[in-house]
Amino acid sequence: MNNPVINSNEIEIIVNLLKQGRVILCPTDTIWGLSCNALDEQAIKKILKIKHRSINKGLIVLVSSWEMLKNYIPDIPQLAYDLENKSPRPITIIYPNPINLPSMLIDKENTVAIRIVRNDFCKEIINSLGLPIVSTSANISGKPTPINFNDIDPEIKSMVDYIVSAKYDYSQTNKPSRLIKIINDNEYIVIRE
Repeated sequence: MNNPVINSNEIEIIVNLLKQGRVILCPTDTIWGLSCNALDEQAIKKILKIKHRSINKGLIVLVSSWEMLKNYIPDIPQLAYDLENKSPRPITIIYPNPINLPSMLIDKENTVAIRIVRNDFCKEIINSLGLPIVSTSANISGKPTPINFNDIDPEIKSMVDYIVSAKYDYSQTNKPSRLIKIINDNEYIVIRE
């Protein structure tokens, strides 16, 4: 299946909304997610309100490249490169000792979950914004994770500031990413397969 041509006008609208602290509903390289500028604490709080969720559960940060990741994880272990390169599907890695991110995205163990997106549309949003975005499943906390756009609760759809066109939903998996926690330079544990 060919991915649709990315509409630059839609990217511009989305980026302007993200700069204004708005929340969008968009497809990612895994499932539909609620997203905002990852450096905007007020926007992050909006996402938590929409989901009826505590910040204690954590959120995933999406970046577009290894280069962008280095702004937040200055010492990327070789293991992370190996895991990313070998994984056939999207992989979120929990990294220790993040920098330059809001404290509300960093857990009590001083770690943060970050994924380098594989979806061209998401990459375009992040690159145009020049900053990472937060992403979390588009469901009310405690309810099932929606597999596709039609499964998303109407309450979620009514509370976001913008819904991205479903034509950009070309995920091959329709399930959350693999979640890996790096323990040290040579060890990791799988949190979610």
